[in-house]
Amino acid sequence: VGSTGWSFAGQGNQLNDYMLRSFARDSIRHLGKILSNASRIMSGDSNNFASRNTINSYTLYGDPAVKLLMPSYPEFDITPADYSLSNNYPTLNEEIILSVSPKNFGTNADSLKIRFNLQKNGFNYKVKDTVVRNLGYSGSYTNRFILDSLGNYNMRVILDPDDWYPRESFVNNIIDINIPVKNISFVPLKPANNQAINNTTLTFTGLNPNVNSVTNNIKVIFQIDTNINFSSPARQTFFRNNASGSETKFQVNLHSAVNNKIYFWRMNAVINNDSSGWSETRKIIYTQDFNINPLDTNVLIYKKELSQFEPSEINNLEYIDGGFKLGNYNGKFFVRSKGNEGENASYFIVNDQQIFIDGGEIGGARLLKVRKLDGRILEYKKVIMNTDNSSDSVLAFLNTFDSTSYLLALSCAIVWDPSTFQPLGRPFNAATKQKFRQFGSIYADSLEHLGWFDTWAFIGSLNADTSQTSEAYNYWNFGEWLESTAEYNPVFIPVRGSITTNLIPAASWNYLAWSQILIPGSPVTFDLYGVGQNNLPSLIQQGITTNNFYNLNGVNPINFPGIRLISNVSIDTLSGLQSSTLTGINVSYVPPAELIPDNNSFVLSDSSVQQGDTVSVSVKYSNVGFSNAYGIINRWYAQYRGGVYNLRIDTLNSIIKPDSIYSSDITINTSPFGDSILVFFETKLKPSQNELFTYNNIAFTTLYITGDSLKPKLDVTYNGQMVQNGDFITSNPEIVADFFDDSRLVITDVDTSVLRVKLNGVFEIGRAH
Repeated sequence: VGSTGWSFAGQGNQLNDYMLRSFARDSIRHLGKILSNASRIMSGDSNNFASRNTINSYTLYGDPAVKLLMPSYPEFDITPADYSLSNNYPTLNEEIILSVSPKNFGTNADSLKIRFNLQKNGFNYKVKDTVVRNLGYSGSYTNRFILDSLGNYNMRVILDPDDWYPRESFVNNIIDINIPVKNISFVPLKPANNQAINNTTLTFTGLNPNVNSVTNNIKVIFQIDTNINFSSPARQTFFRNNASGSETKFQVNLHSAVNNKIYFWRMNAVINNDSSGWSETRKIIYTQDFNINPLDTNVLIYKKELSQFEPSEINNLEYIDGGFKLGNYNGKFFVRSKGNEGENASYFIVNDQQIFIDGGEIGGARLLKVRKLDGRILEYKKVIMNTDNSSDSVLAFLNTFDSTSYLLALSCAIVWDPSTFQPLGRPFNAATKQKFRQFGSIYADSLEHLGWFDTWAFIGSLNADTSQTSEAYNYWNFGEWLESTAEYNPVFIPVRGSITTNLIPAASWNYLAWSQILIPGSPVTFDLYGVGQNNLPSLIQQGITTNNFYNLNGVNPINFPGIRLISNVSIDTLSGLQSSTLTGINVSYVPPAELIPDNNSFVLSDSSVQQGDTVSVSVKYSNVGFSNAYGIINRWYAQYRGGVYNLRIDTLNSIIKPDSIYSSDITINTSPFGDSILVFFETKLKPSQNELFTYNNIAFTTLYITGDSLKPKLDVTYNGQMVQNGDFITSNPEIVADFFDDSRLVITDVDTSVLRVKLNGVFEIGRAH
């Protein structure tokens, strides 16, 4: 749709809005009908000259019979990019929040059913339907669920599963989301991420999948390389079939071990030919910069190479010559001069910021002042240029500049007299034109009207030569209205940058240190945050400058199991523009213990018993972590018919050292249970201690309980005679009840509490014989 002449900005916008409404809020799809419908609506205001002029000026370019592909009914769409999980690597019994954002490319849908179909091992496991109302273009909806048992899970999200909209295409209505469960993965444990080591022979430890090693074929895989993509000739791959126990260790000889060499490693599990997927990629650094005792529980985290940092951890710093410093970066300036609405809008772009002259805003001159150092917009000036004094306002603004700022300027339509249809925009006066020449402009002299259909865009700075400016000018001579654009890519220096380092959890914190190359006027400082149990940071110390062993012993690991370090590099521009360099970060701490029961170590005196039997159960557990466990709590409990029954709780005050294995046992009386039960064993640290993981503190087994082989029999005699219903008996008879049962529920003279007789409405304690 275009104009055969000129039109009013406000009415042009209004016509555009009516056209959009024709297909967004109605089922009109042919181009000709869209324009005619919009014109018909606007014709209701035909007494207004601007409306009549707009209707008469705009026409359709192209075939009015062409139909928009947008359907006249709801058309739903969902892709793998339209969902997010609160935890992409969840554990059992953890609440997971799935958020989906389906699209509707058709007309508004008054209702849409979304089916969340959780599948386990290829079969439907849990299904939940959600009906949403009034879906326009898009919406966001959540589903909460829990994975309560081990298995391979997949969430299938289906839009319109019951085909409420038959004309809608179903091919793009389904996505499948794989949800790997941490409990069935081979989880990296040791060494810690970015740990410094100086031995070429190293042991790598992973936590085994928590599945039955007897009924499942379990293979664990370990891979290490000097390349983060695991594609170099130095890559080593190890595997172990039939993995058993709580952990698996691989002893590895490091290839190409030179000082400060980075190695990348990861783990995977294959259970019955089904892969759990690669774990996170961890790093270690082989270094001779420190004297490291491999038997020491203290762990040294040493980060100095670019590959040890995630891109999200680095802000405004570049890795140059072996360290991080404030580096130059290319910015972007773009100026467009034309109109003041819609597709004709004029605008500025300064790096990632945009300023539009839109919505019929009064035109004239627009000017930007941008700092050369970092691209910060310092001031935005609007001058309508409709009086003789307007040029003085521009000159006053230009006089505030010095060599530290860029000038961006443009002329935008339309400033005019509606009674005479003549331009009101004034040109720059002689003094202002002379000032623009100092910025490198050659066309400021040529502008006859600011804010008319002439267009002008300019980028420059004081005393700039032609290579440091960009300028364009188009004079309108009642022909085509042309835009003018100017573009320039300056080089900026940020005045501040940072690196974020997160460490969690710890049994104790030791010290922080870092190496640096200092330049006067460019300090390197650290901010220390404690990360609480709620995973929220709290500032402990700001502006730390002691780079040689800053003591962290005062950070309580119970209040703050984690720390966050913000490494700051800045420039005082009054002292110069050279940046200091951060060349390495060292943190010493003791990672905590890690208790884990071996789910495959249960030993039962009898796996299938009759009700009333007693059964002995034992299980092994160990500390596979980095440090001692100072006291633990072991709990035995059972699940039976939806209820939880505590069997025993033990508190052990002894020290559980790393790599030590213990056993816990219990004797269970099956009398309260008339059916099979799940027997659980949970081991955890006593309070005031941190643990690496808590998802694997529970192991369980099944105890099968059967009832009696014969039905119980009760014989009752009165004065030695069996009686039938309706027989007469003497008063105060001697009543004898004989109960016969082959149950192993033992009743003795010592304990008859399980036997009660109700006589004349009162329970009496019986006597066994």
